[in-house]
Amino acid sequence: MQSPTALDWARLERRLADDRADYRARGDAPHVVIDGFLDGGWMASSALVDTVRALGHSRDVTEYSYYNTRSAATEGTAALPPAVRALIDELHSPRFIDHLEALTGITGLVADEALTNGGVHFMKPGGFLRLHRDEFIHPERPTLRRRLNLLLYLNDGWEDAYGGHLELWSRDGATQLHRILPTCNRCVVTAIEENVHGVPGGVRCPAGDMRKTVILWYYTDEGRAVDFEPAVFVSRPDDGRAQKLLVGAESRLFGLYHRVRRRYRGAHRAALAVMQALGYGRVDRR
Repeated sequence: MQSPTALDWARLERRLADDRADYRARGDAPHVVIDGFLDGGWMASSALVDTVRALGHSRDVTEYSYYNTRSAATEGTAALPPAVRALIDELHSPRFIDHLEALTGITGLVADEALTNGGVHFMKPGGFLRLHRDEFIHPERPTLRRRLNLLLYLNDGWEDAYGGHLELWSRDGATQLHRILPTCNRCVVTAIEENVHGVPGGVRCPAGDMRKTVILWYYTDEGRAVDFEPAVFVSRPDDGRAQKLLVGAESRLFGLYHRVRRRYRGAHRAALAVMQALGYGRVDRR
């Protein structure tokens, strides 16, 4: 019989105290790893993993191929299958937001119902996302400050050799603190402030498979416009000189584009045309 909810609420609530202590003990990279996050019966009856796999092979995802990332993602909510929508609705529910607040100690959390930059993300073999610090604000609602990332992995049969580990680094980008394998039904909740993270090691799964992640962002409303800081990509200490230059150059290019876009509305089209001429056809989403 199908569970009426996607989440295994009894398990989540039973382990809340331990998860809260774990989250707060993480120093430079506050986070918690929750295995067995979704109810197994609901996952099976909804065919969630197969549904998301089919979505990744469909035309309803946008490909990104820049120097600092090679990945794909859904945009907005229109193309999401019913099982994915039901899952996200529950993760946006008041009950789950109350759980996140109890877990992290952050009050007043707000879900992004429009899934601006959230949704389902994919990395095929060879995909990666270099280390970076996230931008703090909502792209369209300037009083919202981004506080939490939620990542739910749906990679059945995923082996360590397939890579795709989430890496969490120190705030100065000098030391790797945690390396998390994206195994199926594993949820990671991370704080945003100064959090350096990414998938720099890349994905090495068999051809035809891909790394599949539901990604959601949660905000607090500050009641005033939040100072804008674009995402910043960070080189790893063992990167070569040329690689460090290229990582930094593309990061500054994106940052300049978004500053121009936010400050000078009339210059947006000109800035976008320049970025498109350089091969960045989907910069609006970042």
